[in-house]
Amino acid sequence: MLPIPSALTVFGIDIHVQVPPITGVDTDPATVWNFQGSSAIALINTTATQTNRRTGAVRVNLPSTENHMTFMKGVYRGRDGQVRDGTFSLV
Repeated sequence: MLPIPSALTVFGIDIHVQVPPITGVDTDPATVWNFQGSSAIALINTTATQTNRRTGAVRVNLPSTENHMTFMKGVYRGRDGQVRDGTFSLV
């Protein structure tokens, strides 16, 4: 699998992902360069509950923001030149 050539820089690290609408409305969320198929992305802002397993203390309504889930299903050409069918999910 070959990563897409464009990247976002997050905390000084280049990551090979495009996140519509942040990178543009028409950008592709697929992270594989030579991918043909369907891809989708969900940007999730929610709250979480944390339970300390040792003490049993519970903290509720903790912010869980700027999370994303990406899904891809289709075919791609591997580094070895073989065409493969694949399903990918990134959380």
